[in-house]
Amino acid sequence: MRTRIIASLLSAFAVLLLSACGGAILYKADLPHNITIKPTTESVTTSLAIYSVDRDCKTTYQGSVKLDNQPVELGIATGKPAYLVVNFTSSSFWRSSTGSTSSATVLVPRQGFRYLIDVHYVKGIYNVSYYEVERKTNKRRELETVGLSSCHK
Repeated sequence: MRTRIIASLLSAFAVLLLSACGGAILYKADLPHNITIKPTTESVTTSLAIYSVDRDCKTTYQGSVKLDNQPVELGIATGKPAYLVVNFTSSSFWRSSTGSTSSATVLVPRQGFRYLIDVHYVKGIYNVSYYEVERKTNKRRELETVGLSSCHK
């Protein structure tokens, strides 16, 4: 009886792990790092999904990066729009429930600038802030989030 319960729990855990990873492609680009993500999260799984945006405003999934309370450096092409989506997913094994929320923006990185994304999810409250930092002066300005609906054909 006890073995059966342990086997059931392990099976359920394996299903949760597989469903959480399903279809995710690790983002990999050989571009110079121009984005730093600084996550501060608790009790959620957090990731950043990166999409390219074409002239017709269609997105193409490029991959995802898992965010684990450590700074992450990555590079995306300058002069081309990218759709960045920060996903927060929480799950409760004991209550058999999951929940998710996200924050997204269109970003067109400029030459001579780097970008900082502050990601916070603490005590059920999330905030994502985007900054553009001039490389020469280190002057930083906060960027407004830009929805995909602002893309003009």
